[in-house]
Amino acid sequence: MGEKTTIQTSTETRNRLAALTPKGSTLENTIRQLIDQNESRRAHQRTLLDNRFAAARRDPEAVSWATQQAERLARLAQERDGTR
Repeated sequence: MGEKTTIQTSTETRNRLAALTPKGSTLENTIRQLIDQNESRRAHQRTLLDNRFAAARRDPEAVSWATQQAERLARLAQERDGTR
């Protein structure tokens, strides 16, 4: 695993992490597992979003609507910021 370091956390955070750690395991294993789960969840969400965009691109009405909404939001942002 390489070089060791120290992470400072509140006692509450340490205790919460310890509560997630199975007996006989380490806090590091729990941290790694939580990071892996988060990365997996984010990759899954990205795939779902990409699939939704791909489906929308196949629907000309959806593309037209999205373009109109983007233009409307850009105008509103310009008006809000006082730029034109």
